[in-house]
Order: sequence, then C-alpha cells, then structure tokens
Amino acid sequence: MKLRFQSTIAAVLLMAILPASPTAHGAGKKRKSAPPAAVVPTSGKRVLAIAPVERVRIEMPDNTIRDFGDDFLARLRTRFTQANEFVVVDPEPEFAIQSGFRSHKAAPDGFEWESSPVPAATVRIDVDAMSFVTGARGGRMFYGFDDRMRNSFNDGSGNKLNEFPINTAETGQHQPSWFDGNFTPYGSKPFDSLSGLDLGDGFGLDILFAWLRVKYARYRAELKLVVDIQAPLANRNERRAVHVSGKGYFYDVAGGYAAWDGAIRIARRDAMLKAFNRAFEQASEHIRKTVGPLPLTARIDALSEDGRIFIATGRRAEIAAGTRYLSIEDPSLILLVRESFHAGSVASLEKGELSRLYPGMILREVSDKFPAPAPLSRMHLAAMDSESTRQLDGIIVDLPAENLPVPEFGGSVKKISRLRAFFKSLLETVFLPYRIWRYYQYDRSYKARSDASGDSIASEAQTRSVREWAEAARTETWARKIGITDKPLEQGRSPVVAIIDSGIDYNHPALHDALWLNPAPTRDLSGQLDRYGWDFISGDSRPNDDGYHGTRVASALLAIAPSARIMPLKVFNPWGVTSSAAILGAFEYAVSHGADLILCAWSTRRNSEALERGITLAGSKNIPVVAAAGDLGRDLRIAPSYPAAYAALHPNLIIVTAVDSLDRPLKFSNGHPAHVHLAAPGAAIRVAEPRRMETRASSTGIAAAIAAGALARLISGIPEGDAQDTHWRELLQQTAEPVAGLKAYSEGGLSLRVDR
Repeated sequence: MKLRFQSTIAAVLLMAILPASPTAHGAGKKRKSAPPAAVVPTSGKRVLAIAPVERVRIEMPDNTIRDFGDDFLARLRTRFTQANEFVVVDPEPEFAIQSGFRSHKAAPDGFEWESSPVPAATVRIDVDAMSFVTGARGGRMFYGFDDRMRNSFNDGSGNKLNEFPINTAETGQHQPSWFDGNFTPYGSKPFDSLSGLDLGDGFGLDILFAWLRVKYARYRAELKLVVDIQAPLANRNERRAVHVSGKGYFYDVAGGYAAWDGAIRIARRDAMLKAFNRAFEQASEHIRKTVGPLPLTARIDALSEDGRIFIATGRRAEIAAGTRYLSIEDPSLILLVRESFHAGSVASLEKGELSRLYPGMILREVSDKFPAPAPLSRMHLAAMDSESTRQLDGIIVDLPAENLPVPEFGGSVKKISRLRAFFKSLLETVFLPYRIWRYYQYDRSYKARSDASGDSIASEAQTRSVREWAEAARTETWARKIGITDKPLEQGRSPVVAIIDSGIDYNHPALHDALWLNPAPTRDLSGQLDRYGWDFISGDSRPNDDGYHGTRVASALLAIAPSARIMPLKVFNPWGVTSSAAILGAFEYAVSHGADLILCAWSTRRNSEALERGITLAGSKNIPVVAAAGDLGRDLRIAPSYPAAYAALHPNLIIVTAVDSLDRPLKFSNGHPAHVHLAAPGAAIRVAEPRRMETRASSTGIAAAIAAGALARLISGIPEGDAQDTHWRELLQQTAEPVAGLKAYSEGGLSLRVDR
C-alpha cells in the first residue's frame, strides 16, 4: 500500500529529500550502501519509562487515606520533562527484544500513527520508608511506615485500615474511647496526668496563653527510596538508595480552640503534605541525576512500499534530521532520520539490506558516547537478572530546616470565649514552673549506671528497691490470699515478659532493674538502636510511660515475679491513641525478640484483626498472652469485649477478671465462664506510677498483671527446651482454686493461687 500524504506540497518536499528505494518491501534486492557520512550532531528527547510509585497510601493525621503515588509520579514527570530532555511514557508490560519478534501493524495513513516507542531506560522506585513525626516528648506521634514499623496495616498498600481511629461516628466524640477508660487521663488540672504536655516546643511565653491562634511544633519527614534503572540498550542495570529527610517547625494549635484535637489533625495533615512534597521534589532531582545520559532509542513501526521507514522515537521527541540509528539485532543496518513529527520520525535506510528490516525491530542511536550493546540473548538476561545489577553509592540529603506556613482551618474550628481564655491563661501562668518541670518528665531515656567497660550494671540501692517492692507486696491481704507470702522471691531463670501498653517508667526504682536489655540491638535506617524495647506510637527507641497504665501493670507483675525481665512495647500515647499497625507491630517485635510471655492488660470493644493476628502469631510459637476481661461490668456473652471474645479460638490466650481479697467480683469486672479463664486480685492494689510515685488502683488490667506474674513464676521453673510443648493455660488453672461465687464470672469459678 502506498502512503497517502495529508498535503500535496508536503508530499513533494518529502519525496525530494528521500532517496530512491525499491517499490516493494521484501523484494530481496541488496541496496547499494551510501558512502560513509560524517556523524551528524544529534538532538532530541530520550524516551524514559517511569513505573507507577506504589504502596504509598498512608493514613493522615485526620484519619483520611492519601495515595502519595500520584503526587510523587507527577513530580517525577515534571522534573524529567521540564528540561526538554525526555519523553516520559508508561513502562511496557515486558520489554522483550528477542530475535524473531514480529509486529504485523499496517503502514500508517498520513503523518499521525499509533507509535510504540522503546524506552531508553525504565525507572522503578520502591519506597522503603515514608514517615512523618511531629511533636516532642509525650506528644510525639509517628505517621507512615519505616523499616522498623511496617506491617500489613501500614505497608503503604492501604488494603487494611486502622481499626482505632480517633474521631469517628462510632465513638461520637473527639477522644479515643476504644479501651473502656483504661487510658483516660485522671487527676485535677494542673496536676493531672497530662500536665505540661501542651507546652510543645520553644517555651516562648506567648505559646502559653490560650487566646493565641497557633504555636510552633517540631516535625521531621523522611523518604527512603530504592531506585532501579534498567537500560539494557545502554548496557546499564543499576540500583541506588536515596534518603531525603527534612525538619523544621509548623504551626500547631494553641489552647484557644474549643475542638483543639480536630484542629491539631488539620494542622498536622497540612504540615505532612507540605513536608512530603518537599521531600518528593528533592528526591526527583536526585533520581534525574542518577538516570544520567541515555542514548536515543526507537522501534520500527511500519515500512512503506516506497522505502520510507516510520520509526517510533517518542511522541514529540523532536529528533533532529540527520540522526542515525542502528539495529540492535544487526548493527550493520543503519537508518538516517529525514524528518520528525508528533508521532515519531520518518527515516531512510543508509546502510544494509532493506529486506532485513521489519516492523518491531529495535533501534538505538549511533553514538561514540555509549558502548556497543551486548548480544540480544545476554542483554535480555542482564535486564532481567537482579544479580547483574550494579549497586551505586547511596545518596543522603538533609534538607535545610524549613518552618511551614500557617494552615487554613476554613472556619471548621471554633475559638473559646475570651472570658474562658483569660482564666485559662491565668491558671497556666501561675503554674508555669510546675508545668515546665512536668514537661521534661515525659519521653525520658533509660538511666543506667556503667562500669569501666561500659556495660550496664545496677547499684545496690536499686537492686534492693526491686526486691523491696516484691517483699512489701507480700504483706498485702490479697498476696496472702493467693499464697505468695511464703514463696521464694526468685526461682529458676528470668522469663522475658513483653508488656504491650503505654510504656513503662523504667527509671522508677520498683522497675529499673527489671528492664529487659536487648542482647543484640539493631540500628534502623534512622540510626536508632532498640536497646530496651520500642515505642510504636512515636517511632523511637524510648518506650517511656507518658501516661500511667503501663507502669502500674508492670509493677503489679513484678510484685509476684521480681525476677522477670520487662520488655516494654509502647502502643498507646498519653491520651490512649493507638493504631492497628502499632498493636500488630508490638506483637511481631515480642515474638521475634524472644518474649516468653505477653501481657495485654487492657480490653477493647473493637473486634480487631490486628489484635487477633498478634495473638495467633504468639500462639504459633506457643507464647502465652494474658489479657484483661474489661472494666464495664458486663456479661461478655451479651456484650463482647476483645480479646476475651477470642478465648475459645486461641489456646495460648488467658483472660483474667478482677476480684477483691475475699474473692468477690468487683462491680466493674466483666465476666462469663465461656470467656474468662480465672479471676485474680484487682482491688486497691499498690502500684507504681511515673516520677517515682505510688498509688492504689483497681482494674481487671491489674488482675491480669498479677496473673501474668504468677505465670512468669511457672515459666521460670521450666527449661526453655520444654516450653514449646507446655499448655500454659492449663498449667495456671491447675494451681487455681474454684470459688462458688465466681462460677458466673470465670471458668469453673477459678480464682488465682500461686503454687497451691
């Protein structure tokens, strides 16, 4: 078929510049080679394929899900096209350039045709970490994922959503309430459990007054990428890590807003978007530099009967006339570009036999800048074989600190009255010294004495404190009731107990020397070592208790088992905020780091896949999980609580309710014999609190901690090699005593006894 031109004048001009050619493709006649021509300086745009950036769907601070893949891809495309160097296309399903490939596309009609360019390189980006951390000390929050904190609930796929959002229609309020008041702040202002948390960063006096609009809060954003560049036509197959981090301050919300928590989420969402977009911009620039120079590439789309060769050089690639291409399959075939159009270029055969050309043939620019391509078979393998990938030096970019502008709240947040603001400001000012002191008590590091070799050792006074705590507990009525009074303080090995909670005050004398120290800490991409657990809510290595609950239950456990070693895994912040990713991540950490026992001294009304998967994971290693029945005073058969509702499904799960020293159920204790395995003391138990404090507390969480302490004592007497085959629930129930008044609350009316 002869090519019809859109314009007679264009046809005449084109025929004038094209040399004579055979009238039919495939006639088998050898074309006379033209004399070697001087290399013509070439210009034009290279074709670059950029794969979609996947698995970057992140839960934002306002509980919405945002897919950052489109944002990142748009910036990459802009970065590569704005310099007029590249034509960006989507990658082909499979870039196969094997000999014998044939395409039977008809010759195009006119100067517009469906072209199929060949990428000079394909860029694929894997996001290893994408995190945003805001706030300081107790108010620090982690969003996104990194190498330490990544599972199916925050892996960027967005397939599984957080089961514990802060503000939903289900809760009907702006504060977390999934955990039955276990983490509710207590006390009277300004001496409550949250005193000083609102100070944030900076400590300028202006941020302490309620009527001001905003205050500064610290942020840090990190983006860690692995960039794969496959350019087989340039004999390149490379990989490079790119790490971009940025920090600064953004405008957080001061106390002058009535719905302060809603405004915080708006402010943090806005800051998160700006910080990530800034990181994307820098990462895109370094990816562009990594791609570097590439040859022009093309594919033969069609051959006309009059010898014109239509090649796919890239839409609007603007390939200059005189550019020469060679065939990858047969380098003796040389094509010369005569003219370029939007769809591609029109060329003629400069050297070789026309009969050997075919639609689909892969071409590459003739240039001394790039080495000759390898034979097809080896080149195809090089493109697909990861072992042949050349690892380039990583790039680390620390962006200059940038303070972000004031967010737009759009009238969605109302201010409090001026009168209320005046009294609030007055109160804050009067108690400012105390609040500043309290601020510095949050998020503290573990303080250990060191010998000359640098190894952590305990002082004699601290050692006595741990023992004295357990000895003092034995004088309590509840301790005599369960039979712990005349038992030795320590026996056998020291079991590791992972406490998934609000962290612990590991500097409290009653807990200090019971802290588990990681025998083989690992350093994450941010350089942090997990020496003694992890904070999954703040994303750092300090699982310090900024509330109170974790410290309370840890001290209750140590009152029974002072030889236990506590592995603190923090998943709740001072307000009780958590996430499915944090809960599952804590279970994964406990199992992988050798915990003998896991304590979840809380309950939730939320049927949680993350929680059940964590229990299942522990069960796969026969690790017992002790959990609270809940504190709503309900029949668990009628009003389910979790994890109690999973009791029949997981033999490693032990559910505990609370009784007083006379084995009477407490009025707030949940119970039912099908869901609770035994009762334990949980009324007015002396417990430790952060900042070297003590108090008395009552809850099924305290009861669960005491039962966990009893189980830890049993574990300490069993060799590690025999633990895998032990039925922990049955072992604990064997020493329990049936009580008639508890038959409606626990299985067989069982109440905890130690070594009965």
